[in-house]
Amino acid sequence: MNSMNHNDMIYLKGERIYMKPYIKEYDVTEHVKELVEELEKMKR
Repeated sequence: MNSMNHNDMIYLKGERIYMKPYIKEYDVTEHVKELVEELEKMKR
């Protein structure tokens, strides 16, 4: 079984947030920003 630490999967690169679930790297900054905004709305 291949176990990968979540810190290896989601990380910062400059001011962007990247997700690398396998070999390909994805910029997920905008998606994370949207999720944070939704969470903020839920807290109100």
